[in-house]
Amino acid sequence: MATVLHRRWPAIFIGVGLLFASAAPGRALEISGSYLDKGTQVPTTGVAPKEVSLHALLNLVFEPELGRSQFDEAAVVEFVQTGTRVVEARIRDDAGDVRWQGRWTLGTDCARDGRSLVLHLRGPHSGDNRAVLVFERTSDDRLLQVTITEVNASTFGPSGRPVGTFLFARRP
Repeated sequence: MATVLHRRWPAIFIGVGLLFASAAPGRALEISGSYLDKGTQVPTTGVAPKEVSLHALLNLVFEPELGRSQFDEAAVVEFVQTGTRVVEARIRDDAGDVRWQGRWTLGTDCARDGRSLVLHLRGPHSGDNRAVLVFERTSDDRLLQVTITEVNASTFGPSGRPVGTFLFARRP
């Protein structure tokens, strides 16, 4: 019995978080807009800032060099809220063509937490492990800040590992 509860703990934890964070589905999404795909990882002490791709982060590629090589066609990332419960991200190339599109449902795949959008993503071979991406605009509304934590399931419950904080310029 204890093993079953430990295996279900990440799903229960994330489900409760989604329930509380999505309490106001009718409001407009605070991060709606267009952002440059190329951004910067906020450096830790003694480490130089690195260029990153928002498209790569949405595909759970957290290594900046690998992300730039795999997702170099992206130019702009658009976030829009369609209806009251669906959030979409569209990746456009330099010609304006959509190269990739993600779609999440508030209360199921993502949640709103104040001015933030919280996405819970799982890779195709990650089991119960997930990445939590928190999107929010900076106070001056000129940048999109993305904070990522990997959440790993274990027999002792979930544990989190900070991946980093990233900044992307908002297009006018």
